[in-house]
Amino acid sequence: MRVDFYTNQGPSRSANQDGLFLGGESFVDTSAPLALTFANDAGMFAVIDGMGGPAGGEMATRVILGGLQNVAGKSGDCLFLEREFLNIQKIIHAEAFFFPRMGAAIAGIWINPEASLVFNCGDCRVYRSRSGFLERLTHDHSVVQELVDAGRITEDEARYHPRKNLMTSALAADDPDPQIYCREIGVAAGDQFLLCSDGLWECLSLEEMEECMANPPEIAANALKEAVWENTARDNVSFAILTFG
Repeated sequence: MRVDFYTNQGPSRSANQDGLFLGGESFVDTSAPLALTFANDAGMFAVIDGMGGPAGGEMATRVILGGLQNVAGKSGDCLFLEREFLNIQKIIHAEAFFFPRMGAAIAGIWINPEASLVFNCGDCRVYRSRSGFLERLTHDHSVVQELVDAGRITEDEARYHPRKNLMTSALAADDPDPQIYCREIGVAAGDQFLLCSDGLWECLSLEEMEECMANPPEIAANALKEAVWENTARDNVSFAILTFG
C-alpha cells in the first residue's frame, strides 16, 4: 500500500492545527506532498483538524495523535473504536483548563484483518475512489449536513453556507458525548481512499477533486495541493491518498 499525504497551514493561515496519523507515524506539517509505502495493507490512518484557537487546536491534535498510538497495534469493531475515542475525549477534557473550547474533528480508515472500518467525528471526511468517481463514506456532524439531510440545501451549497463551520459534535472539551460515525467497509485491490480535512473539500468541488484523483497518486497529491493554493484555501489543508495494489 502506498500513502501520499500533505498537511500544511495553507495560503490563508499562520499556523497548522491539522495532523495526520499514518500507520503509526504522526505528521503535523509538511511543506510539500510526501509518500510512504507499507508492506502490509493494514493499520490506522486518520486526518485530524484541531479547533479552539492555534494553541488549543494544536494541543487537541497532538492529544489525539498520541491516543491513536494506543489503538494502532490493536484490532476491534466499531464499539471498541468508539470506546477508545471516548477515552481520548476525556484526556482532551482534562487538558482543557486553559483552552476550554479545544477539540478536533477526525476521520479515517482502520484496516484490520477481520474487517476494515471507516469512521469520523466532526467534518473531516473519507472518500473512496473507484472508476474515476469519489464516493463519500463518512457522514459529517455539522449544521449544514443536517440541512443537506433535510433536503433544504445541496451538497455544493453546503460548501458556501454561512454556518458551514458549525459542527454538532467533535472530540472536544465541551462535548461530553461526542457522536462517532463508524461502519465496516470492503477494501479491494485497486481501491483508493482520500482522507481530508474540511480545508480541502470546502475549497474544491467534488468534480475538481475527482479531476485531481484521476492521476497517478503522486501526481494526484501534487494536483490537490496546487489546486487549494490556487483557490486560496481559507483553512489548514490536510489529506492522505491510500492506494491499494
